[in-house]
Amino acid sequence: MKDLLTSALDAHGGLSRWREIEAFPIMRLLNIESSPRGSKSASIAVTNAFLEAYRQACPGVMVDTLNVWEEKLPDFDQEAIGAKYKGVNKEPMDQGETAVWDKIQELAVRFQQADRIVLGVPMWNFAYP
Repeated sequence: MKDLLTSALDAHGGLSRWREIEAFPIMRLLNIESSPRGSKSASIAVTNAFLEAYRQACPGVMVDTLNVWEEKLPDFDQEAIGAKYKGVNKEPMDQGETAVWDKIQELAVRFQQADRIVLGVPMWNFAYP
């Protein structure tokens, strides 16, 4: 594929631009797995096939997988909402709010650092869960 793309770019005077793109740092891809079925999941199998093909086309890609069933996600409850508002407004927080806000920030950074996001979403009864 790279030879085909390089030939097409060269034919249109864009080969130097392609070489500039190759010099960029590693692309970050956030892969979100949302099926509770693990190795039996069709959506995870499809996503993994896509990621394998993508890695072949873009060998410099770095994949960060966030499995929503394995990740310790904070409950989005009254405490989390209060922590969010205090965090955004830079107000003092108690220990519980600080822990929730730190986890929210940690998860947000993974999205912010991603150049691309892949959502592996299962289909149950022909609809999304």
